[in-house]
Formats: sequence, C-alpha cells, structure tokens
Amino acid sequence: MKQDELFLTVNWCKEDIDEIFEKKGIPQSQTNFLKLKELGGAKTLLERTVEDGWEVLDIIVDLYKDEFIYDFVIIEHKSIPYVLSYDVLNDYCEKELGCDIGEFFFRGNTWDDREKLIDHLNLEDGMCRASLSDTHFEYVTWVYHNGDTEDLLMKKAKYLFEWLGIEVNGHIELEDY
Repeated sequence: MKQDELFLTVNWCKEDIDEIFEKKGIPQSQTNFLKLKELGGAKTLLERTVEDGWEVLDIIVDLYKDEFIYDFVIIEHKSIPYVLSYDVLNDYCEKELGCDIGEFFFRGNTWDDREKLIDHLNLEDGMCRASLSDTHFEYVTWVYHNGDTEDLLMKKAKYLFEWLGIEVNGHIELEDY
C-alpha cells in the first residue's frame, strides 16, 4: 500500500496500557504488559478496532457527506465508459430506480440496470468526440452531453482522459457528433 493511500494508523504503546492498568489497580510492570500481549490483548484490540471502525467510519462519512465533491461518475457499459455528472445519475437513481447512487453501484446491479440507464438518458445519441493531442499521439474518446455547457464538457473529457490513465497537459478539442 502506498503511503498516500493510507488513511489512518493507530498505535497503542506501553504507556497507554500502563494508564489502563493504573485505572484498574493492576501493577504497571513489564511482566503484566507482556502477560496482556500473551493473552491476546493486542489481537483482540486490533480485531475490535477494525470491526467497530467500519461503523464509526460510516457515521463519520455520513456526518460530512455534504462536504464532499461530487463531480462525475463513470458508468461502463459494453466496454464504453460514460461520464455522467453526479446530479444526472443521482436524479435517475432517485426518480427511476427509487434508490441512491451508492445502492446503484453497491447492490450488485445487473447490466440490465445499466442498459436501462443508457436507454433512459439516450447516452448513445448524445455523444461528442473529445480529442487530445501531444507530440506523439492523439487520444480520442466520446463524452456524453445533455445540453451541457462547453466548460462542463471539457471537465468531463478531462476527467475521462485521466480515468483512462492519460495525462492531460494539452488542449482538449470537442467536436459535435
């Protein structure tokens, strides 16, 4: 795991254990510290931290849900990535499927669900060509538009190129389809 992908590391030291021993009236000795480790105290604490951590993390994310940035969502269908604004997909999920975006992805939706989404939004009809050139290559992809401004289409194209692993250092050209 890369360091920038690490969210949190928790360390419990002898000093922390000594504080608990003191509160419980247990002598703060190296023997008692090692005995707690031998009995599986560290393993139990780790397991509980992981188990309870999911619940706590879920609560924290809910608490800050409105603070996160929701730009775009990529839906892959028949090996074609479609870039949708979060609002468009959220609106579809709420009105047409009666769920939220998390449920759409997490509940194990089928290709039929994505097919309905593609058909509902007429994605295949509302595409424009986006190209990016550098000194050696020209990269081309298709970006869904739904009356989007050119600025929003550019952001979608950049998002899609970066999602495809293509660094955007130049100018993106958009052509109507």
